[in-house]
Amino acid sequence: MPSIRETVIASEISCPSCSVVVDTVVTLENVELSPRPGAIAWDPAGVFYVVDRSDGLLKAFGADGRFVRQIGRQGGGPGEYEMIRNVMVGPDGSIHVLDGVLGRHTVFSREGNVVKTTRVPMTPAIAMSAALWPDGHLAVNTTGSPVRATGAVPTVHLIDTDGNVVRSVDVVPLDQRAQWRQWRHLWVRRDGTLLVARPYSLTIEVYDRDFSKIASISRRVEWFPSQEPQSRPSDGVFDEPFTPLLNGLWEDAGGLLWLQVMVPSRLWTPRRREARLHERTCAELAERPRIDVIIEVLDLERRRVLAHSRFDGPLGAPFGGGFLANPGEGKGGEPAILISRITLKR
Repeated sequence: MPSIRETVIASEISCPSCSVVVDTVVTLENVELSPRPGAIAWDPAGVFYVVDRSDGLLKAFGADGRFVRQIGRQGGGPGEYEMIRNVMVGPDGSIHVLDGVLGRHTVFSREGNVVKTTRVPMTPAIAMSAALWPDGHLAVNTTGSPVRATGAVPTVHLIDTDGNVVRSVDVVPLDQRAQWRQWRHLWVRRDGTLLVARPYSLTIEVYDRDFSKIASISRRVEWFPSQEPQSRPSDGVFDEPFTPLLNGLWEDAGGLLWLQVMVPSRLWTPRRREARLHERTCAELAERPRIDVIIEVLDLERRRVLAHSRFDGPLGAPFGGGFLANPGEGKGGEPAILISRITLKR
């Protein structure tokens, strides 16, 4: 068994002049953003792929925000899907779709033609997060996976191009009342290693292509708890502040690792939890300042933090290795998705 390298990254900022910049780049018209993680993807050739919340269809949009084509359709036949959990783009422009209901992996060409469909063992489990290697292998995070005799459950699975589970890792005790302990963020780095991160921890595990854990990277700071919550995390709506949460991670073209962390808003104030609340009152409580976002840029090779920026309020769902998606309105008031690019200014 290979030895595991353990790296702790200190709090000091090594590049005080570096800053994180967020610029809106395009608006995708007449499409509604899905709250599911993995429901939007980016093809570097200049195409956004979005699962439209209004009808569940996968749609392609050009870099100018205009609708290009629909990919597949609702149903159970070839090239069809019932509930898309994850959309990913291969290096050849192929579109990879994981269906949480049908339990299958469908590959489409850029033109929307079906290339391949394989069954994947996601049922009754649900794919929460997924990552794609250039050769078509998948890493999938699931909850509710088959339980081992020990009462524990693996959370991450390596699936080959034929839909077979090659290996499962990251085993945790099964607790149906605390499924957040099974959630993971996944990212395949340029060197082929896989990053596995728990949302309520700033420790990232590194696996090689054989799914052996080779390293552990920890970010220790005063603004994020050192241990995962023992009770249900708070959303900050009532009397408990928002529980800090790692909302996403990605590697940029230069090999730097980005973290998007949600923390309690500096403007948050508690509100009493009452037995009966009108729907309007709950909505108003949810809309008050609850969450700030911290973006950090890490240089893993030098074990240092290049940049640390804090933003008031939610910043958007990260995707595509440097994009953020936010729900918005088009010129005529119709649903739209606002796409921003997040970059490092030195």
